[in-house]
Amino acid sequence: MPSRYGKHYELTKLEMPDIEALAPKMRRKCMYEAVKVVALVARTLAPQSGRKGKGRLSKSISYKTLDAGLRGSVYSKAPHAHLVHDGTAPHPTFSPGGKMLQFKGRSGDLIRGKQFEHPGARAQPFFTQARDDTRDEVEQIMKQTMEECLAEVVA
Repeated sequence: MPSRYGKHYELTKLEMPDIEALAPKMRRKCMYEAVKVVALVARTLAPQSGRKGKGRLSKSISYKTLDAGLRGSVYSKAPHAHLVHDGTAPHPTFSPGGKMLQFKGRSGDLIRGKQFEHPGARAQPFFTQARDDTRDEVEQIMKQTMEECLAEVVA
């Protein structure tokens, strides 16, 4: 199973009425609608994965509720999601099977060898940016959904 990388969100951290007093079904509904918005924004912010895997990262972003609706999760099933989100430091890399590789470097020179120095990659924190960009909208959606759920209970 591929590794999952993502961010978790908690209803109790937002300025909400006593969310724990609601039934789990209602909490799940509130949280599901909220994390759906964050996931959709994260999909638009996720960078393209290159020519071969174009759109693979954004297509792998999913969402779900946890702990009877008290927490929600927006995550990626792509094995390279954490490398894109957090970035990588320069590091040595080896060719698969110890075979001799040959490719053009950034300067256009022909490079041959079995070991290369990867230059690293800058962080592109699309999950964090999606969370920050949608904070007000998420709170509004949860309040609205909670009011709808409470109206169902009263009626």
